[in-house]
Amino acid sequence: MISLPTLNLKTFFRSYKTSNILALIFINFYKYTFSYFLGGRCRFYPSCSEYALECYEKFNFIKSSQLVLLPLIKCHPFSGQKGYDPVPFVHEGKKI
Repeated sequence: MISLPTLNLKTFFRSYKTSNILALIFINFYKYTFSYFLGGRCRFYPSCSEYALECYEKFNFIKSSQLVLLPLIKCHPFSGQKGYDPVPFVHEGKKI
């Protein structure tokens, strides 16, 4: 049985913009439905869905979408790439 993470909805909605909230809901829906049944086949760590969740939690919608696009393009069975692909850091309170 899948145990979904518990979260404080009041804090969640206060800390994210609407566009990011919709993206986070969509990614979590994918992660707990399709990804669960397809199995863990991602060649990268963190997985594409984990990478996207972390991006949308750290950055605005446009920047997150740009950052998520590259790992999604690289993630296919014919790519020879694999390994650790972290989300960029936020420096000195500024989002990059």
